[in-house]
Amino acid sequence: MDRYTEQFTSAGILTIDDAAQLMLKDIVELGITLVGHQKKIMNSIQALHVERQQALQMLAAGGGGCSDDEQPTSSGCLI
Repeated sequence: MDRYTEQFTSAGILTIDDAAQLMLKDIVELGITLVGHQKKIMNSIQALHVERQQALQMLAAGGGGCSDDEQPTSSGCLI
């Protein structure tokens, strides 16, 4: 999917947070016309939303058992 780096950059989509806000119409407007690539990008965006939701749930539950110098992620603790 590296072939779309220039389209994302030119559109000001520089961070994961930026990409997480995209909808299918945005992807099409970026010039990504191959349906398979559109699906891959949308699936990745959906996975980002799920991971964020899990991380928020872990934080709400008390940090998921991470020590004071670690930050919880959906798959464990980040040092």
